[in-house]
Amino acid sequence: MGYALPSAQLQVPAAGSAAATAGAAAVANFPAGLFTFSYPGTYVYTLKETAGSAQYYSYDPAVYTITFTVTQSAGALGAGTGNSLTVSRTVQKASGGASTAATELQFENRYTLPRLTVQYDAEGGSHTPANESVRYGDYASVPPVQNNAAGTPTSPAGEKTGYHFLYWTDAAGTQFPFASTPIHSNVTLHAKWEINRYTVTVQDAPDADTGHQNNQLAQHNNVAHGDTSLTAPVQPENKTGYHFNHWEDQNNTVYTFGSPVTGDTTVHAVYAPNTYTVSFEPNAGGATVNGSMPNMNFSYDTAQNLTPNQFSRPGYQFMGWGLTPTAATPDYYDSASVNNLTATNGGSVRLYALWTAVTPFDHDPALTKILGGEQTGRLRPVKRPRSQRRPSTLSSRQSARRFRA
Repeated sequence: MGYALPSAQLQVPAAGSAAATAGAAAVANFPAGLFTFSYPGTYVYTLKETAGSAQYYSYDPAVYTITFTVTQSAGALGAGTGNSLTVSRTVQKASGGASTAATELQFENRYTLPRLTVQYDAEGGSHTPANESVRYGDYASVPPVQNNAAGTPTSPAGEKTGYHFLYWTDAAGTQFPFASTPIHSNVTLHAKWEINRYTVTVQDAPDADTGHQNNQLAQHNNVAHGDTSLTAPVQPENKTGYHFNHWEDQNNTVYTFGSPVTGDTTVHAVYAPNTYTVSFEPNAGGATVNGSMPNMNFSYDTAQNLTPNQFSRPGYQFMGWGLTPTAATPDYYDSASVNNLTATNGGSVRLYALWTAVTPFDHDPALTKILGGEQTGRLRPVKRPRSQRRPSTLSSRQSARRFRA
């Protein structure tokens, strides 16, 4: 025997209804049809439910054995010859390997709300939440925020370089409201990311001249992550004795404009000391000077000792170096420590040797000549008056002698 459940009994409860969330029970009775017995005897019937194809329903596996015992009444000819029949019935229910007496024929069907799948697409994020099985009409759970390897909270979809997480969206790109949207079908939710934007500030050097230190040269706002379009401002030249050399970021790392921007950045100028050359002039007005002096290379703010003088000039003594050829006194003495002779990058400075004439040495010795032998009278040396003498320079081999008898 088999019966079909009317379609009205197979309706899925409305979403959000009590039946959808708490379950429901209903009873349906079906006529079994008329059994007519014309002869005495034992009649055995088996009754079971034929499983149908209704989705989310379970069918009862019970099998009922119905035994009818038909007895004919006694008649004139004895037992079983009468004209009436009597019937007795027993019912056994077999289910799950057990058989028990039953008083009624009953099949139980259970409807289970479908389980739907909510899955997630991280759209490039470092973490994809696990799929969630949600009963029809119920609500999906909001995925929890994830920590990165350093233990720092990030987002439900982890991290995505250069972006920050906003929310989950449905297939149409609309933000998905977890708390107010019952699940009626399988769904995939997508992570919505927004690109990071930064500020790039460009400044003069912190050690620039007074009034220029850390002066803002340019500022770029709302710069998208990875932007490579930034260009450098005009290079500053605001440090005496130095010239602009390069740019560095706040970590004192060399910064190149046009490289991808990956965060808020403060760029500052870096200066390098100017270099210059010092040359040495004999400064003798064309007179003979012996020796030569190589040029020296200097950096601003770095002191050096001048190369010891290698010039010599007959009849003159070296006094030192002048910044001009006519200096009366030396600006720098021999081997002096000097620096910052010029603030011009690539400049040259000439130092002029300063000379002083050697003072002549006059020596006029008194000489006496003694004459011996026979004589009459007396001889004595006569000296020329000093006003008539001419200066002479005596060596160990020469002397000038004048005598008068």
